[in-house]
Amino acid sequence: MSHVSTPAEIRILPEQLANQIAAGEVVERPASVIKELIENSLDAQATQIDVEIEEGGIKKILVRDNGCGIPQAQLALALCRHATSKIETATDLQAIDSLGFRGEALASIGSVSRLQLISRLADAPHAWCLSSRNGVDNHIEPIAHPVGTSLEVCDLFYNTPARRKFLRAERTEFRHLDEIFRRMALGHFDVGFQLKHNRRVVHQLRPAVDPSSLQRRIQQVFGKSFVQQSTSLDIQASGLRLWGWLSQPDYLRSQADQQYFYVNGRIIRDRIINHAIRQAYETRLYPGRQAAYVLHLELDESLVDVNVHPTKHEVRFRESRLVHDFIHKVVSDALSETNSSISTPMPRQHSHTTPVFSISGSPPQSRISEGTTDYRVLTQTHRVAQRETPFGIWLGEIQNRFWLFQNAHALVLLDLPKAREAVFQQKLQEATTPLQQQPILIPINLSLTTEQIVLLEKVQDPLRDWGIDVRVGGPNLAMVYHMPVMLRGVDVEKLLRGLLELWVSSTAGEQVPNQLAHLAAMHFRYDSNIDNMMPWLEAVVKLPSSIKSVWRSISSERLAELIEHG
Repeated sequence: MSHVSTPAEIRILPEQLANQIAAGEVVERPASVIKELIENSLDAQATQIDVEIEEGGIKKILVRDNGCGIPQAQLALALCRHATSKIETATDLQAIDSLGFRGEALASIGSVSRLQLISRLADAPHAWCLSSRNGVDNHIEPIAHPVGTSLEVCDLFYNTPARRKFLRAERTEFRHLDEIFRRMALGHFDVGFQLKHNRRVVHQLRPAVDPSSLQRRIQQVFGKSFVQQSTSLDIQASGLRLWGWLSQPDYLRSQADQQYFYVNGRIIRDRIINHAIRQAYETRLYPGRQAAYVLHLELDESLVDVNVHPTKHEVRFRESRLVHDFIHKVVSDALSETNSSISTPMPRQHSHTTPVFSISGSPPQSRISEGTTDYRVLTQTHRVAQRETPFGIWLGEIQNRFWLFQNAHALVLLDLPKAREAVFQQKLQEATTPLQQQPILIPINLSLTTEQIVLLEKVQDPLRDWGIDVRVGGPNLAMVYHMPVMLRGVDVEKLLRGLLELWVSSTAGEQVPNQLAHLAAMHFRYDSNIDNMMPWLEAVVKLPSSIKSVWRSISSERLAELIEHG
């Protein structure tokens, strides 16, 4: 018997089915819809964009702008595939200066939802409304509406059940949507943004036109802590401009959720850029911690190709090495300047290009005097008192992390951050809950995101067991009233923010002692006075042997061996 099957007939897909298939590349979830619609509004030169959603965007998404609008005769054309006003020829692809250009977004969205498009031109007496269902246009009718465009998307994926069942819970979808909204808001400071979820205002961001309003928007999106612990930069060279904000090394996060990078106003993910920034931060971060930044790279459109990914999240640079080296140097220089301004005062070293003594001829007297002064300050900075400790005589500190001691038998090197964490961990494991509390004289106000507030309401009781009394005081406000006695000296605000960040991506209550110990050690208010640190050193000595050692003894024989053999 023959097993040769009859070949299936090749045929052109119906337009509606083709649109639904294409929607899979553009519309993954409600957040994808928000991104495409906001980009259209920005391309229409809108200065105010209002977003209203219901049930995480699954039930309804409405984006309203005050842009240039769409003529009545082109409303139906706007919902067709590959219909766009942003490019005309293949040459235009080489220098795209708009966020959207493929002409697929509205057609794809309309094919998997109930869509209503309303638009009015500035010189038109009224607006026109076009309704679409399953990608099929209904009639156009006049309607009252201000200048600009409103696009409403209802019941996303109602006609594709297989796609709809992959949508997550309302809270999860809202979190993704809120993230996209934040990214768009930090990419276009000159535009006002508003976000409402289930008729409640989540974000109200006014246009930012001066340094103070720029900082206000950053604070509204990233929080007060980032603003207080970030440095701004604005550098131009070789036809490139990099500007924005970088977190200082002591502002560290457990997730890479505050890393926004834009190329000509378009937020992107690029391994070359990520590597350049990560390399600049490499020696300044605790292991497992992440930096935060909002950076904008501006360059000629012909030097970057944005047409390399369906969702336009990736780009390709014509001179990738130049871009990498430029970003790495600018970020490194900015972090170095930050370190010099906030770390322990030290004399500023001279550049190798301007030596203290000239090679030829007699050295100028001013340079000799300058070099002598620097040497005197340097020697005074490192002079320490002969203070006896449980580890021996304290000799000094290395790189704001290690303490060096000398006893009768060896040198002792102590890793101070690890030692603090080990002490906190031991105390918390030995303690019984609820921990003893101490009141805070003036309650600490915390400005939190909506997601953090929702989480905080669920974990108030576990936090109280560990001695932390924090209560919700408003839509985006929490107040701290008590802290555990054993965590005295820890920055309360940073500790709580760190806990909430950890618990957003994990189950609250798991491994709380370890989490508290790690964050408490990281955000302990550092005191370099050896007398004040004596209780800590005594606690370190008493740590059980089962805890991984946080110090190391180096004998005289070992030192001699290191010197002899390198």
